[in-house]
Amino acid sequence: MTSKRNRTALYMDDETNNMLTDTIAYLVKEGRITEDRNISQALTYTIKIFHQLFVKNDTDEDYAERLAQLNGKNTTLIEDIQKENRQVKRQLDQLLYLSLANFHVSENPDWDVQELESVSSDYSVEQKQLLERVEQLIKEDVARGQTMKYSHKP
Repeated sequence: MTSKRNRTALYMDDETNNMLTDTIAYLVKEGRITEDRNISQALTYTIKIFHQLFVKNDTDEDYAERLAQLNGKNTTLIEDIQKENRQVKRQLDQLLYLSLANFHVSENPDWDVQELESVSSDYSVEQKQLLERVEQLIKEDVARGQTMKYSHKP
């Protein structure tokens, strides 16, 4: 048994009508609605989304609080990703310096950790040569990977 469909007339200003047109285009592009009868489908889809996000969200938040919460999720996610990226960068920097310390110890067992220089320093010729060689190998591997990646194409 199908549910009864109700006709409703909508009156809107040009700005709201433009937003409706943009919404319909977006939903068609995303495959959420079909091109025929798209105004009814778009409004039905939008009402269901609103109902799910605001009416049946199992919280006691009012509209403004809920909207702020939904808008804040993206910001929080981006901030979390940026924080994780900073942590990973710091850990990579630590690994770089630990690797350089291991290199120096392997070259000179009496090497003192206080002698470790910045990667941008020219003080240690061996360290500079090592870093240049590593950079050269990385570039060669990237070039080789690109060659291998595209070598199977006619």
